[in-house]
Amino acid sequence: MTRTLLSCLCLVFLFFIPIVSQAQSEISINLTSIQNVGGTIEVTFETNKQFIVGDNRYVLHTGGQHFMHSKHPGGDEKKITFLLTPEEFDALPDGAEMVVVYGYYYSNVQLDGEGASSDYEGLHWNSGNLDKSLLNR
Repeated sequence: MTRTLLSCLCLVFLFFIPIVSQAQSEISINLTSIQNVGGTIEVTFETNKQFIVGDNRYVLHTGGQHFMHSKHPGGDEKKITFLLTPEEFDALPDGAEMVVVYGYYYSNVQLDGEGASSDYEGLHWNSGNLDKSLLNR
């Protein structure tokens, strides 16, 4: 009985773990534009898959800060735009790593500016480095 149960658990893990790993690795999120729109800096990312639309919010972690105000421009669920003030944008270091996380995790806020993207909790993607020269291009 114990042997059968152990065999079943092993099969579940053998099938479940590759599916979870594959699902996260298939999604890529890339910075597509940085625009000053009416005094708000809009930092837009695009993905090859639809963003999850649910009860959680996306959080952008970059330059030791985190940003939670976002929108899907024109209702396009393959794009997400984070909204920053000009002062927030100016304070960010050029070249800072950008990590997009699905969900707000207090432990991630504690990591801001101090951890590697692999240290973040929850579903997250390293989205490259901030290139401030993209502003209004």
